[in-house]
Amino acid sequence: WAILPKSVVVNQRLTVFSLKSEYKSKRLLIHALLNTYFGQFMIEATGFGRGLGVLDTTKEGILDSVILDFNQLDNTAIEEILEQWNEISQKSNLNTLEQLSDPEWRRFNKCVLKHFELEDCLEDLIKCLKDSIKMRKSVSS
Repeated sequence: WAILPKSVVVNQRLTVFSLKSEYKSKRLLIHALLNTYFGQFMIEATGFGRGLGVLDTTKEGILDSVILDFNQLDNTAIEEILEQWNEISQKSNLNTLEQLSDPEWRRFNKCVLKHFELEDCLEDLIKCLKDSIKMRKSVSS
């Protein structure tokens, strides 16, 4: 997930979200939560494999996905997540499989899951996401 300026022109291959005005102050937090392993898993789970192993999504699939509920976080948790997100978002782009093995991405995701009391799910989430991607990509082999 990326934040783009309003002036960017998009085609049908890009899904664009606009935040409702009441959520604008949570823009960076929502961006961070969308980019967690959980957020990436939701996209993988609601999409479907297409030719050459690419992931295709539909509007309905995107609307059926969920993100972690930031309303459950206190200010300390938000600050910690955003601090780690700021660090991780400065890194060069990695594909999802590379992110799953990257220690800094794991630390960020562990931090987020800890604040949602889901830390015990990290390794299962990584395995499931990795297996899903590998299965989809095996179609292209």
